[in-house]
Amino acid sequence: MRTQPPWQRDSEIGVALALCAVFGLDPESDEAIGFIRYTNRDGQNTPEADANRDVVYITLSTIQDPSTAWASTVYREDGSAAQTKTIPLSCLLSFYGMHANEYAEQARSGLMLDTGPGSPRFILRDHALVPVGWPDNPVTLPEPVGGVWRLRSDLRLRLNRLQVDSYPFDPMAQPPEIILRH
Repeated sequence: MRTQPPWQRDSEIGVALALCAVFGLDPESDEAIGFIRYTNRDGQNTPEADANRDVVYITLSTIQDPSTAWASTVYREDGSAAQTKTIPLSCLLSFYGMHANEYAEQARSGLMLDTGPGSPRFILRDHALVPVGWPDNPVTLPEPVGGVWRLRSDLRLRLNRLQVDSYPFDPMAQPPEIILRH
């Protein structure tokens, strides 16, 4: 069974909620639940949607990006250490259906929109996600699925996740005794 850290699940939810804002969907609606799907859940294959249905699959993966990755550790007086770091992510949004290309293009520009609370970029930021650069154009190709050709349009985003982890540690009450010998 595939397990994922809580920050990764929160990041997927953040992307899904931002997509709901882009497309004007209520996140709790049947329309949103049927449209937005996650890949690689619980070690099982992701169920395929009806060939005529418009859907988007969200796939997040960590990547190496030394230019944007960093970490900093702060030791607190309460006996804890806080490590703040960025986690570079690649977010693949795979759109299927008759409107795959239009939806991918709408997501490309819509996810960069920041008009305040409730806007897609505000939602991403609320989930500690920041887009890195402007996304490339979606790549659209037909794909055979179960003997039927479906339209697929992939949009790849680069995101950074700001993650803060806390660890207990035992601060030194006094320095150790030093004995010098000649």
